[in-house]
Amino acid sequence: MVELIIPSAIYEEIIAHAREGAPEEVCGILSGKGRLATAIYRARNVASDRLMDYVVDDRTLLLQFEFEERGERLLAIYHSHPESPAFPSATDAWRAFYPETAYIICSLAQPGRPVVRAFYLVQTPSRTLAREEVPSDATPLRGNSSLHARYVGDRHSGRYDFYEISPEGQAKWISCQVHESPILIV
Repeated sequence: MVELIIPSAIYEEIIAHAREGAPEEVCGILSGKGRLATAIYRARNVASDRLMDYVVDDRTLLLQFEFEERGERLLAIYHSHPESPAFPSATDAWRAFYPETAYIICSLAQPGRPVVRAFYLVQTPSRTLAREEVPSDATPLRGNSSLHARYVGDRHSGRYDFYEISPEGQAKWISCQVHESPILIV
């Protein structure tokens, strides 16, 4: 997988933002050229439960039009995990709407030693299944009893399988590939 190049000042700003926002999750975006991050934009987390989730505010996401005019692109979306590891949750993967963009997670699970990792999250087209085809180890996604998920893989790459179960007993299967991307701090 392609490595991200992040200047140390931007890297440290992600960690500072995460620490300032704890115990809530914080979020923001990075613009860049090629694989190099050139700017960081702190966002407002507009999720209904900011202790467990993040949603980047629309105003920040719309900034990508400005940096596209400068020949840059939305390089990464970052957020924090104040108490859990730097690995995408099922909710993170379910809401991964930008397949060409890296998702950076800053974990503060060990406050004195923050961990920052990047992932590409790419969803595949859905397929319809019968309810009995949903694996028994798929668990309901937080706050949504009709959506079940399970992860298959290790802590560097794998996939989340999502099963959207209808009241009629059918299930829609969607997969999200998870691939870690190395970060080079310059």
